[in-house]
Amino acid sequence: MTIFSIFREGSPGRRQVLSFLLGMAATACLVPSADAVDPNRAFSQYIVDRWTSKNGFPGRQVSVFAQTPDGYLWVGTTNGLFRFDGFNFVSAQELDPTSSSLTGVLGLMTDGYGTLWVRTQGAILRFHNGGFEDVTSELKAGSFITAMSQSIDGGVLLSSLHGEILHGRESFSSIATSARFQTALVIATAQTSDSKVWLGTRADGLFYVSNGRVVPVQGDLPDRKINSLLPMKDGTLWIGTDAGLAFWNGVALSKKEVPPSLGRVHISALLQDRNGNIWISTPGGLARLGAKGLVLQEKTEPFIGEATTLFEDRDGNLWIGSAQGILLYQSGPGIRRGARWRR
Repeated sequence: MTIFSIFREGSPGRRQVLSFLLGMAATACLVPSADAVDPNRAFSQYIVDRWTSKNGFPGRQVSVFAQTPDGYLWVGTTNGLFRFDGFNFVSAQELDPTSSSLTGVLGLMTDGYGTLWVRTQGAILRFHNGGFEDVTSELKAGSFITAMSQSIDGGVLLSSLHGEILHGRESFSSIATSARFQTALVIATAQTSDSKVWLGTRADGLFYVSNGRVVPVQGDLPDRKINSLLPMKDGTLWIGTDAGLAFWNGVALSKKEVPPSLGRVHISALLQDRNGNIWISTPGGLARLGAKGLVLQEKTEPFIGEATTLFEDRDGNLWIGSAQGILLYQSGPGIRRGARWRR
């Protein structure tokens, strides 16, 4: 028997009613789902929720997601930052009227201590004690940050237009500097378990930092523009480029791990879920690479354009952001908003 996907696009009014009812039932739903996005199901068997401008989503193109320890989902978009409780999107300006305008959000992450960090077109901010604190002045004078990610020690990695790679949390220090990155713009950073800091550039390929030394990666990349870096626990690295998927096996670039159908296609975002599956965004939809091989999204399934970002929440649900809005993939009977968002 085929189980078709349930595609929902609820009205704001319905969500308000559910907000009250599920809020009352929150204490009965405290155990998160272990397999919210079942890796053994086809895409058509997931339950899908969608938020766009037609049903209450105030953002435009979604750049990035993050989730803070209080359960809130944060959505960074080209026209601002929004906090989502499962029903309502609240802008950063509503939360902190004294903060500077948070438009053009390019990066968003929580560090190992639960602090939310925001990268905009001209600033780095952190959400602290209910307000946004601009920490740009704590960096090197004139720094323009081009990429941000979490380090393996729970801190923050930053790449600047000056060609400097910074690491820290309360304060920042330089771990490497290269004049090369003043022209080879770094647009993606990551750190693998062997402590290498990886740097993907807009047009000059892939580099890593080891013991303060910047090393260019030799080998056959599908393209010199690196859109996404996905570090694995074993020290390997998946690399999404403008013209295909690549893999670093811990020693060198390797092609044997890359499915042929993903070797020559635009890759915009990568994610590893709690079950070890790799989710890959392509112009034709999502792909899932796991123990049972590669599964591609069918053209008949819910799709709102090529994903610009992928995120797994603490219950294991998959959030997909695009230029048109947000999709949520689940396996269960429905999003348990009261349980997830405010425990």
